[in-house]
Amino acid sequence: MNIFALKRDGLIYDKFLLSLNKIRPNLLQWLAGFCGIIFVRFFLESLSSPTTSGFIASDPPTLLHYALFYGAATLAIMFVLRVFSGGKLNAPFLALAGLSLIWLAPLLDLILSRGAGRQMAYLVDGPRGLFANLFRYFGPLTTPGITSGMRIEIAVILAVVGGVVWLGTRRFWRSAGAVAATYILLFAFVALPGIVYATLGAPYGPARLDSIRYFQDLSQTPSLIANILHGTLAFGTKLRLIELGFDAIFGRILYLLLFALVLFWFFVAERKKLVAVLKNCRPERVLFYWSFLVFGLASAPAQSISWPDWLGILCLFLAWFSAWMFAVHSNDIEDTAIDAVSNPGRPITAGALSSKEMRGSGYAWLFSALIGAFLAGYYPFYMVLVYTAAYYIYSVPPLRLKRIPFLSSFLISLAVLSTVLAGFFFASYEKRLDAFPIFWTVGIILIFSLAVNIRDLKDVEGDRKEGIGTLPVLLGRTGERLTGIFLAVSFILVPVFLKLPVLFLVAAPAATAAYLLAARKPYHEKYIFILYFAFAAAAALICHFVL
Repeated sequence: MNIFALKRDGLIYDKFLLSLNKIRPNLLQWLAGFCGIIFVRFFLESLSSPTTSGFIASDPPTLLHYALFYGAATLAIMFVLRVFSGGKLNAPFLALAGLSLIWLAPLLDLILSRGAGRQMAYLVDGPRGLFANLFRYFGPLTTPGITSGMRIEIAVILAVVGGVVWLGTRRFWRSAGAVAATYILLFAFVALPGIVYATLGAPYGPARLDSIRYFQDLSQTPSLIANILHGTLAFGTKLRLIELGFDAIFGRILYLLLFALVLFWFFVAERKKLVAVLKNCRPERVLFYWSFLVFGLASAPAQSISWPDWLGILCLFLAWFSAWMFAVHSNDIEDTAIDAVSNPGRPITAGALSSKEMRGSGYAWLFSALIGAFLAGYYPFYMVLVYTAAYYIYSVPPLRLKRIPFLSSFLISLAVLSTVLAGFFFASYEKRLDAFPIFWTVGIILIFSLAVNIRDLKDVEGDRKEGIGTLPVLLGRTGERLTGIFLAVSFILVPVFLKLPVLFLVAAPAATAAYLLAARKPYHEKYIFILYFAFAAAAALICHFVL
């Protein structure tokens, strides 16, 4: 039944809303539209909200921080529209279309100031003023602060949200509830620094100046600056350095918030597809790569870290999860014929997602990987590019190097190495490449060029059908035995390259078990991963007590 047909088909507004309800952009179209809107806002704000230095705030950290702010706010309003309309409204498109209202604030500030502009800023009041500003429409007019244009813009957004919900439901309480929820959410976003300070910075004092001093100090912590400022660069002013640190801190907060909101949105709106995507993540491989992030982090010289650094570590882990998901999506799209034989439960072969939906989801994961890694630091960003490039040419034509024995394993060893280096250089103050032992670099490449051939044992029939020349396909049973030998040797090489002979106590039995598991019929890959994690845990315990 038409959801707007309840005796009001002739009303022009209902027909207009119904036409909007039929517009269903896919994920990439939605992201493209979002980027277009916020870049117009960036340009207008650069004209209406002049920076202290006089330069346009066009650097990537600032733009990314702002983009994540608008992304999280848009997702929050999507939830408001969905909840208070009872699911009757096309919340994704309406929220995207309504996002263009953010152009109002800079335009109005230019008009009201006669071209002079007004500096926009977060609310940074301490606990004393934070709660009061909620009931004073974000407090008194200050510069920089919540400008007149911003207040008018927020009022228009509230009116549009309330009007759209009322048109969709004809329930006043739903409309009023949507307005109240939107107001509280928008206040929470513009007062985010004040909320953070009230939660974590109270020892500095309760006043607004105490809050400002807290963020100035936090933005200059050595571990934060070491990751966001390349060692060959310098800033002309201390103020710009503080601004960059502030962008990094709140970029990390908003990225984590947005990541959670996106997952929750798809859990509510597209649960079956989300479950199909997440079930396809190969959790044992996710833990495999996360273990190398941990190895890299633990290998760096010990240093004190602050809570923004912990946020950076979370961004790093989510970035690697996202990069892996992009690699999985790219591989599954190209391996549809193979998976029909070897892995019929994969999303495309099972019919849970189409190839087009899989590709859109893959690019969304790629965006998440690049953003999360960039927020973690310039080295993690570079390393996630290496990781993604290695897996892309491994899976995707015209190269599709997974068809070439040893070269395919070499590419995966580079993915492992880039993961270790991302963790190491995030945690290390010293960002020079020679800070990481070159002998370890050689060891990682050699060990995993040998070890990861084991991945081919589970796909023998599918690879043979598609003409992919893995060792088990080319050499049959001999290739399977050779793969097991390579895996066993990789365990033996670990204490050699770490220069820790004591690790032979666990490497020797692990090597024996690895060969037996590889030769076992039927072959089960999960036992190889269980062996790997048991070996890694035992080796870590030995290193902890010996070193």
